[in-house]
Amino acid sequence: MFSMDKEKNDGTVFRDRAFSNVYVCLFNGKNKEFNFDENELDGLVKVNAQYR
Repeated sequence: MFSMDKEKNDGTVFRDRAFSNVYVCLFNGKNKEFNFDENELDGLVKVNAQYR
C-alpha cells in the first residue's frame, strides 16, 4: 500500500492511501498499439520472457 500525507496551504492534511496492482499480460502487438490512460498508470515495463 502506498501512503502519503501532505499538508495543504489551508493547514488541512491530504491523506493519500492507494493500493498498487501489478499486471502481467502477453501482448503480441507493436508498442505504439498499446493504449493506456497516462493519468491512471504510474509505469509500464516491457519484459522479454520465455515460458514453457
